[in-house]
Amino acid sequence: MKLEKSKIWLTFDDGPNEYSLKNLETLRKFNLKAIFFVIGKNCQKFPHILKEIVKEGHLIGNHSFSHSIKFFFDFKREIERTREIIKEITGIETKIFRPPYGFLHPWLKNYLLKNGYKILLWDIDSKDWKGRIDQKIFQKIKPNSILLFHDCPKTSLLLNQILENFSIAQFQKICEY
Repeated sequence: MKLEKSKIWLTFDDGPNEYSLKNLETLRKFNLKAIFFVIGKNCQKFPHILKEIVKEGHLIGNHSFSHSIKFFFDFKREIERTREIIKEITGIETKIFRPPYGFLHPWLKNYLLKNGYKILLWDIDSKDWKGRIDQKIFQKIKPNSILLFHDCPKTSLLLNQILENFSIAQFQKICEY
């Protein structure tokens, strides 16, 4: 996975879920690709949505099994269990990881790097997890920005408007794994 210079990367955390479908629909409308950081227990609940994400050409990243405090007590199991679930459902062995809440403790970072994972955080948080989108994100965007969104109600309702208001040419289209 290479991040090209002067591009902007859309990422979605916490899916797959029912809101992922609306986000996929909007991305399809704009012919854009994104990286979806998925939670293992959600993959088990919505395997058909995970398959749809892959079918439409988006990248999949591991975002732990539970996305809870449990992660920090049993992180190896949470990471590897989710990796196995993703592979079982999609046939893809992803080595892209984003820790829950973006907390990257040194022991976690060491484990990930020793096991061949690529760690991908973000530099711009849309704040959609607060139930609103921070409109200042547009002022913060620069080349190589990685935008954090979530598969949640507010994003699924506003993503179309966000993309219409922003220059589509600035978003990176991910073509292959």
